[in-house]
Amino acid sequence: MSQFDLLKEECVKKIQEVKKLVYELSGDLILRDINKYMEKEPDRLVKSSDGTSYIFDGKIHMRILDACLDIIDERATSYGWTFEIEFPDAFRKDEWIEHAKRIYRVSRLEETSFEGVYEVLENVKEELNQSLSILEGKNVQNFQEQYIYISDRESIECKDLEQVLETVLSRTPNFC
Repeated sequence: MSQFDLLKEECVKKIQEVKKLVYELSGDLILRDINKYMEKEPDRLVKSSDGTSYIFDGKIHMRILDACLDIIDERATSYGWTFEIEFPDAFRKDEWIEHAKRIYRVSRLEETSFEGVYEVLENVKEELNQSLSILEGKNVQNFQEQYIYISDRESIECKDLEQVLETVLSRTPNFC
């Protein structure tokens, strides 16, 4: 196996580690925000009787599902929302790289993909090492994340759980 192939393989493994840690951290951050909101508004946000979800204002059900905040608004006909956690430019969390206005996947790179590919891959490895360092020393209090909802009709960014709930509440239920 060439040095290039070894470096690429190392990067791919690190990418998987980062993705796993981001997944775990996302769930932890959502739970942190739910707990903060429950302390702030204990009458509005409560844990369900089975302990697997949370209920806001009696009609909006929330749960953490696949490291996302899953919301079902049952004020009228049910409407579902799934908010993902996004970390704006905090660290490398994927395998996409841009070089000379082209996009590449680390796992698909070849030694001949472009000139200087080995050096680019070394930079990716260093960025991944920094990401792992940040994530392994995770303290959920130190992260500035945002909630993202994307559908085929719209994209919504919310700075925190409170803004997520305001967004959901601001939508007029579709009464049939």
